[in-house]
Amino acid sequence: MKRTFLLIVLFALSFATLAQEITVRFTGLLNSSTYQLLDSVVVINETRGWTETVAYPDTIIVLGSTVNISGNEILMSGLGQNVPNPFDCQTRVQLTLSQQENIHIQLLDASGKLYADYNGIMDVGTHEFDIFAAQSRTYILNAFVGERQYSIKMVNVGKGSTNSIKYVGKKNCVSVKLISANEFQRGDNMVYVGYVTIDGEVIASDEVSHPQYEDQTVLLNFVYYFLPEVETFDITEIGENVAACGGVVLSDGGAEVTARGVCWSTSSNPTIADSHTADGVGLGNFTSNITGIAPNTTYYICAYATNSKGTGYGKIKSFTTHMCACGEGLTITDYDGNVYGTVLIGQQCWMASNMRSTHFADGISLVHSSTDSSTNIAYYYYPDNSVSNVAGYGLLYNWPAAMHNASSSSTNPSNVQGICPNGWHLPSDAEWTQLTDYVSSQSQYQCGSTTTDIAKALASTTGWNSSINPCVPGNTPSTNNSTGFGAKPSGYYNPYTYIEALHNYCIFWSSTETSEHWVYYRHSFYCNSFIHRAFDQKSQGYSVRCVRD
Repeated sequence: MKRTFLLIVLFALSFATLAQEITVRFTGLLNSSTYQLLDSVVVINETRGWTETVAYPDTIIVLGSTVNISGNEILMSGLGQNVPNPFDCQTRVQLTLSQQENIHIQLLDASGKLYADYNGIMDVGTHEFDIFAAQSRTYILNAFVGERQYSIKMVNVGKGSTNSIKYVGKKNCVSVKLISANEFQRGDNMVYVGYVTIDGEVIASDEVSHPQYEDQTVLLNFVYYFLPEVETFDITEIGENVAACGGVVLSDGGAEVTARGVCWSTSSNPTIADSHTADGVGLGNFTSNITGIAPNTTYYICAYATNSKGTGYGKIKSFTTHMCACGEGLTITDYDGNVYGTVLIGQQCWMASNMRSTHFADGISLVHSSTDSSTNIAYYYYPDNSVSNVAGYGLLYNWPAAMHNASSSSTNPSNVQGICPNGWHLPSDAEWTQLTDYVSSQSQYQCGSTTTDIAKALASTTGWNSSINPCVPGNTPSTNNSTGFGAKPSGYYNPYTYIEALHNYCIFWSSTETSEHWVYYRHSFYCNSFIHRAFDQKSQGYSVRCVRD
């Protein structure tokens, strides 16, 4: 929060003909509580219809019935009130001399104990001194000027390391006393309005208006609210979909805190426009429970608090949710809302069913076709040209649809999202090889004594045409799927001959081209015992399986 200051401005409202003066002191208060440095005070005499402005550092104005007296002609000796007051270990005072004088300044406490002093000979003018105080207490500052003594009280609220009086220098402009040409009579109705600058904005005080008969201290109150000050706590209890955080509202900014909590986002600058909690009101600590977040995802989070001025934010922190155990409750949802199970095979986490989204993850729609053979448009097809087969077998996609305009990739991982949901990608030829090599290396997945007879281990237990051949998906399919991969015989779509082959084949795209028009794929046949690696044209309609990033 902005530091607050105190400025005491002295007005000597004088009846010149009677040699009388009325002294009006002005104290700036922020929200009726803390001292605030005044920039200026506008003085309005409503009785006589004139206005005058006193700007810092002017401290005294003399008003009387005698007119046409030019300003800054009289320089009166005196010790001004320190600014700010109260202060935090350091404050400044001004001592004005009307002639050259020997001076002696003392810093004492209320009991008279001396903490610091200063001696010197000073010329005519206004001189500034910095006062340093080490203890939190009320001090007395005495200034002895020739035969005269001036005293002020000042309050230190901080704890410092030294007590001293340091001469700063003589001010170039000695306008501590202004002689006004405006006429004033005791009892004139006066109006006082102060002005301060807060956060670059000029603020006017509440207006004070009354007849002025005697010396007075006028409190000028400024109403201005700051944003709340908030601190963000560390993130704890991080899980796959949950985390715990919280914070503390250190300051309400002068206005009631009506909402507080934490906000979070995958972007680096979260606000309450993003996801957020609501954890009470007012000052103090609060705890926030974050739910509904995605696994294996980095989030940015900060505490917030809102008052009538707006919303203040704490320091932004980040955390990454844990990765769900593949196959142990981990599901993936695509843009259309379809939910897919997962399976861990070796070191790879695979979807356990075929993709069936009609949109890419960014929301762009794919085009349905039953005849087109284009290799430029992303098409999807229904297995056996029937929408009723989609729930059980997924959709068939041409290669532009599988890739979503990405370039061919042969790396492992491929880093090609394609038609896959966020956090998942289309496997490269190398990733398919990693899968088949791992399954072939595990005896529990082999059929008989041949390591390459792994088709049954990857095939689903339903949907296959029958076969009497040993170790094939169509022979006693109830014994299939020891890996959990569950490859369904969705067939394929050939836009040239319109052969669908439902129940006979399952064929999966890779992200790897062999040439400009040809792409690697993997397929299993109802009466073959092995997984076949081959390549075909991009216009074909094949199934898609995704691998987690």
